[in-house]
Amino acid sequence: MRFAIHRSISSPSMYLFTRKKSEIPELPPDIAAQLGDVKYLRMSRDRTEETPTLARAMDDIVRGVVSMGYHVMDWTDRE
Repeated sequence: MRFAIHRSISSPSMYLFTRKKSEIPELPPDIAAQLGDVKYLRMSRDRTEETPTLARAMDDIVRGVVSMGYHVMDWTDRE
């Protein structure tokens, strides 16, 4: 499954993953406030072509996108 990758403008370690670039679902108020405005970065790639950090998180991201339409991740401590 491919998904769109967005990054928070005000909190650059916060990422939002959605089904499509142009479709950001309604987020819970606390998550929306934490993310603020987001900037589209790119579409995901096949796991074997993805960055190692994203490839390791891909199963969790896909589960969130499939079940809720989005997945949020704080990569403050990413490698």
